[in-house]
Amino acid sequence: MCPRIYRLSFRAVPCYEYLAMLDEERDLRDFEIVDDQTADIYRKMTPAGRLQIAFGLWRSAQSMLMNILRAQHPDWGIEQIQGEAARRMSHGAV
Repeated sequence: MCPRIYRLSFRAVPCYEYLAMLDEERDLRDFEIVDDQTADIYRKMTPAGRLQIAFGLWRSAQSMLMNILRAQHPDWGIEQIQGEAARRMSHGAV
């Protein structure tokens, strides 16, 4: 029996969909398996609590990315760094 929830790029997918993806020979490093205990903890949280965790993770990723960009491009100004970070975090939508 497979765990109930699988996460692919921050999207929960049902077990049958995950197994279908495996048949497509996807790279298993793209998947994070969330165990039943962790899923139960998230289910018991309020929506505001889950959003608080998600926003904290997003802010952490943004901070790390901006620090990397500052180190890679010392000649860039803050606006250029923020713009590039926004572009990367929005997958090019910004």
